[in-house]
Formats: sequence, C-alpha cells, structure tokens
Amino acid sequence: MRKKPTTRRTALSVLAGALAAPTYLRAQPRTWTVAIAGATGRTGRRVATEAAAAGYRVRGLTRNAARAEGSNPAVDEWVSCDVRNPLDIARALDGADAVICSIGYTQFAGPNGGQFVDYLGVRHLVDRAKDNKLRHFTLISSGSAGPARDQTRNPLFGYVGFWKTKAENRLKESGLPYTIIGPAGLLDNPGGQWAIRAMTRPAYITLPMAQRRVDIGDVATVAVASLHDEVLMGKSFALLNDDGPPDYDWRQDVAALGPEGPA
Repeated sequence: MRKKPTTRRTALSVLAGALAAPTYLRAQPRTWTVAIAGATGRTGRRVATEAAAAGYRVRGLTRNAARAEGSNPAVDEWVSCDVRNPLDIARALDGADAVICSIGYTQFAGPNGGQFVDYLGVRHLVDRAKDNKLRHFTLISSGSAGPARDQTRNPLFGYVGFWKTKAENRLKESGLPYTIIGPAGLLDNPGGQWAIRAMTRPAYITLPMAQRRVDIGDVATVAVASLHDEVLMGKSFALLNDDGPPDYDWRQDVAALGPEGPA
C-alpha cells in the first residue's frame, strides 16, 4: 500500500503547471490547437489544464458546449460534439492540429456503451483526423485493452476491452502519428506524488490488482507530453504509479518499449 506523501503538488494552477513542465514542452509556442474529446470528464478536465500549462490552445469537445462554458479556465473554446455523429466531428476538428481523446462508455450496452463510444466514437475521430492530416492523435485507452489478452473472451463491462482494442487498431493502422496510453485504475488525484511507470500491457495484466492504479494527473502529464516528445510517438503502453520517487524519469520506460502492433 502506498504511504501518504509528505508534500503535495499544487497542480491545477496554470502558472505552477507551466513552471513545472519539462523544458521540451515549455519551449513550444502557443501555435497548436489541441482538441480534447471528453474534456468535461475527470481525465479530460486535467488534460485540458495540463495542455494549457504547456502552452497549447485548448479546444474542449463535449456534447453540450453551452453547459460547459466557463467550467474550466484552461479551455479556450468549447465545441458541441457527439462523437457518435461524424458531422459533429467534422466541425469540431476543423482547424485543429492534434487530438487527445479521453472519452469512455457510461453504460455497459446501448448508445452510451463501448461499441458506440469507445469504438465508433474513436473511429470517427481517427478517420476525420486522418482526413484533416492532423499532426498527432493521443488515445487514452485502458491498461487491460490491446494485445494483453483475447478480448473476445473478456466480457467485463459489456466487452469494453474488445471495443477499445478495435479502436486502438483503427488508430494504429490509420497512418497518423499516434500515442496510445493504457492507464491502470484511475484515481482522481492531481499527480506528481509517485513514480510514473510505463510497461507493456501483457506485463501489466500479470500485476496484482492492488498495484494497478494511477493518478489522473499523471495520465494527463504523459498525454500532453506525447504531443511533441518523439520518445512517445508510435508507442502503446500501460501506465501506472508505484511507490518510487516522483522524479523518476518515466520516459526511459517508454523508450525501452518497442512499437505495439495491432492486437
């Protein structure tokens, strides 16, 4: 079990985030518009804050832009976008440079289930991003998806692992520059408290369940880093925390991984 940290990172301030950001991110001018799908969700909110701190222009994609307006000062503009509707996506990605996708099912079956959100929604985003020749697509998926197991035999949560894997394959085969992050079980914490570790997903699923945890703030850190850090490009991996010091260089874990082909 993780011990209580002696210090806590004040992470939700844009200024503090900018000062803490790695130099390869701080050096980027505010010229990219990053569309964040699922920007009102737990993960999407933190990704938006991290992206703004790193100097990106943030476009929040959500089903109801009017309701989201003013909810997160890190978001420069809100765009109504139901990812199940390709026409919505065409409008939402117009003029964008990159996508960070953090959408996920809210039901085990039906229109808000994995088939329509985690697969078709991501597929629509990938296809339009490819048409628009976007510079990068980062998909926040699941540590248990991908080639970790035979997903046709994994019925958990309405076979969501199967649907997420199909979406990952669509991205891998699209020709887009991409990064696929498979988080462990998400904890709604700002991050910066524990070592971030990356590993192959077959290795990840051999870990005890108690070790399969990651702070959402750390997922956001890695997602935003993927936009310009070449070490993360074309990589697909599981992401988690361990009890090591928070200054551990998780990029060396990613650099040691080979590309992960379609499952």
